[in-house]
Amino acid sequence: MPGCLAWVYLPARRPPPTPWRPGSPRLRAICASPGRIFPLSGLKKMKICFLAGTLGQGGAERQLFYQVSALQRVGALPFIVAFAQDEFWEGRLKALGIPVYALPVQSRQLKRLWFAAKIIRRERPVVIQAAHFYVNLYAWLLARLLGSREVGAVRSNGFQDVSEMGRWSGRGSLLFPRILAVNSRAGLDNLEKMGRTRQSMVYLPNAVDAERFFPADQAPADAQRLIMVGRMSEPKRFDLFLRIVAELNGQGLPVMGHLVGDGPLRPALERLALDLGLGPDRARFHGAVENAEVLFRQARLCLHISDWEGMPNTALEAMACGLPVIASRVGGLAELIQDEKTGYLISPGDFEDLLASVVRLIRDEGLRRSMGRQAREYVLKQHDLSMLPDRLLEIYRAAGA
Repeated sequence: MPGCLAWVYLPARRPPPTPWRPGSPRLRAICASPGRIFPLSGLKKMKICFLAGTLGQGGAERQLFYQVSALQRVGALPFIVAFAQDEFWEGRLKALGIPVYALPVQSRQLKRLWFAAKIIRRERPVVIQAAHFYVNLYAWLLARLLGSREVGAVRSNGFQDVSEMGRWSGRGSLLFPRILAVNSRAGLDNLEKMGRTRQSMVYLPNAVDAERFFPADQAPADAQRLIMVGRMSEPKRFDLFLRIVAELNGQGLPVMGHLVGDGPLRPALERLALDLGLGPDRARFHGAVENAEVLFRQARLCLHISDWEGMPNTALEAMACGLPVIASRVGGLAELIQDEKTGYLISPGDFEDLLASVVRLIRDEGLRRSMGRQAREYVLKQHDLSMLPDRLLEIYRAAGA
């Protein structure tokens, strides 16, 4: 939601006494302790507002769901203010008992800001946390107006976030929030080059539900299945995936490609599949699905060959399901995939290297299984949902320090 934000005057009203109101002595005492993380028990009844641009079926929204669920489990009181209505995650969040205030979609920026301010002023959260980069300015402005602490979000490689917002809104969204939660180390490095200090950013890697995403008891006995999941847009390179599937079948390796997701390029990709001689028995388009874990468990390996990335959920989910991942050496993928241990890293768009990596894993079942096992072990150690509360608490301490 690029564009300028207008200032809104809200008449002051003295809040009732509460130990967790913004700026309270209890909060200041905890935040002032250097190097200390809030104890989990200290989060009980602490209100945290998540500001979301959308609750659609995307990776950032799934992470939002994970974060508010984790906070709810340790006794915090998260709620969501969303600039959209009746989207995918809204009902699921409400089913958990998490309040969701969905604002009118057609309202202008000033009116949207006014609605959000009324809700937040009534709820009085300690922290206002942006779920998307393009609502960072809203979080910053509302926090400054209403006396909360703001946390901004960066969910891509940093450069992409700023360029999509435009020069002024992008720079403001980058520099104004007192703390940024960044989901990849590549993003941290890029943002530092653009003017953020390392002390004003906190690493918040994506998490995955390892109880939902788990390996199959045994691999399918039919044709080798390759899977790629994501939005069908140009940077994701589904076209390269189809060409790999066609080349493998042309070499006499019976491979079936599963393409999961939707997007503007889907019609063109379906035409490309036919042009490459890939019928439904060799390339299957599933569209957007809610049960991607079932498809992961039916596959042998996963490809994630984008031209640029933050930290994609789909790579983590594939690894949790015991699949080795062949990925481009970009963004958060370069830190997720341990080359030649949990998968392979290739240069973006390198067809020959990609083909050789896929062939190696297809022909060596023992290597594929070993990489898949190590991939799941890595996810359990570094990205399990159980780690979210402590990581979020570190961010809130930094925002209040």
